[in-house]
Amino acid sequence: MPSNTTPSHHDSNPPWGAFKPNGINFLIGLFVKLGLSHGKIKKLLQLLCRKKHPIDIKYQTIKIRCVVGKNNIENKLFLSSKLREREELALLKTYLCKGGVFVDVGANIGYYSLMATTLGASKVLAFEPNETVGIGSSSIFVRTI
Repeated sequence: MPSNTTPSHHDSNPPWGAFKPNGINFLIGLFVKLGLSHGKIKKLLQLLCRKKHPIDIKYQTIKIRCVVGKNNIENKLFLSSKLREREELALLKTYLCKGGVFVDVGANIGYYSLMATTLGASKVLAFEPNETVGIGSSSIFVRTI
């Protein structure tokens, strides 16, 4: 029986932070924060992590709920402390107008959508046709704009 402080995987929309990393995933998060998740250590951490359970993480400037083991992007966000897609984000920053609209077709878990909000987009339209890996199956959290 789930406790009142840890929502079940089936709760419709528990608030961000309800799935804080615990146990082995907490320890893995410490390795990542210390910058120790690379090479053979990263592969070992990926094998050890508790899979198929939601984990709420802060990645750079965004908050996201990942399900490790479900999607390669989610694995990379959980197991990496370096900024992903640096060149693409620089290009996005160049062309995205402050207060503009960002359309993300093929959004996957919504990484670019979330990053667009931190770069000034006031509205994001994200579409992902594959419901088993996309934004419909992951919870994303955006700061109020």
